Amino acid sequence: VYCICSLAYFSVMARRQGIAFQTMPIVLQAHGPTLWSIAGNQRLPSAYLEIQNDFLERLSVQHADVLVSPSHFMLQWMVQQDRTLPNRTYQQFNLLEQSDQRADTVDNSRERGAGVVDEIVFFGRLETRKGVYLFLDALAVVFSDLNAKAMLKGTAWERNGFVVTFLGKVKPEQNMVTTDIMHRRRSGNWPVQIQYFDRLDYKEAISYLKANGSHRLALIPSLAENSPYTVLECSVMGIVFGASKVGGTPELLHPLDHETALFPPTPQGLAAFILRSVTQNASVSRMSFSMATNRLDWLSWHAGLLLSKEHLQTTQVDFRTQIQSGGQRATMVSIMVSSHNRGQLLADAVASLKRQTYNEIQVIVVDDASDDKETQAILGKMQKAFQDDSRGWGSGP
Repeated sequence: VYCICSLAYFSVMARRQGIAFQTMPIVLQAHGPTLWSIAGNQRLPSAYLEIQNDFLERLSVQHADVLVSPSHFMLQWMVQQDRTLPNRTYQQFNLLEQSDQRADTVDNSRERGAGVVDEIVFFGRLETRKGVYLFLDALAVVFSDLNAKAMLKGTAWERNGFVVTFLGKVKPEQNMVTTDIMHRRRSGNWPVQIQYFDRLDYKEAISYLKANGSHRLALIPSLAENSPYTVLECSVMGIVFGASKVGGTPELLHPLDHETALFPPTPQGLAAFILRSVTQNASVSRMSFSMATNRLDWLSWHAGLLLSKEHLQTTQVDFRTQIQSGGQRATMVSIMVSSHNRGQLLADAVASLKRQTYNEIQVIVVDDASDDKETQAILGKMQKAFQDDSRGWGSGP
């Protein structure tokens, strides 16, 4: 079973209760924990569902057999949050579709000529955590600072017109962001043409950034990141980009390229990066690892997981093997089920109990004054079935 954190809760609980997955490894991927994402968007939890998801994630991680994270950063964050991690916890970089991969080693001599960048592209969802407001603040610095204006004199960006593109979807809870963008442009008198592409899928977005003859600079100014696919995609596909130095992003890039590809997550830091990119040579950043080797690591790891049974957590109670010494009977488990006017659900619950592989169970069904005909009919059939059952099951009002 391979899940993203909270989705595994019912699987790990089913195994701990002896219902399912007794011999199957449960593997979790640390993607974007709920509270981490909320903090990255600079807000507090605002809905019951968010608190619930956090609880499900914590229990899922605690009782899983294996936890895999694409970054060391996220594992450290979990430890700092006092989350209990499985004994088998690993860091393994994400994969891309094999058909989308270019050569592992990017020729770092593929430099763009000085001043050829003529379009700045915000690459990511238009939300706070992805840095959309940091990006706007940086543009305000670029277009208001006299020194910045002097640096841009004579560049392709000035000659051909300043173009700023937003390449990403808008989350429903942040649907005012496009209004904020236009307001800032007008009030700041920014000399730019702004365009939005919020309906492109992954392949269409990459094609736009790589279009022949384009001189686009992709910017990924996130405030918080685990292991962003946008950075991985740009590096693998040979797209010139810059990203904020946060979270697990630096782990993806070759250490020698950190200075040219990463910037501090501040308006001034991003503004300086933009100015340097449009006035100096820009180059494609290399990855810190081989995608081919990463794929082989994933394949061999999965093969080993299927062959080994030592990974299974042993904390769950397995009643089937809990036999006392001296040949005595296993522990009797009594299960009480109460119901009121929910005949079909009651029948489903009892049917599930009948499928249990542990035989030493006693089931007691209590009817809480049901008055609908369907439930009464089901209870009548159930009472007869219980009387005929040799295990001593019973029912009562």
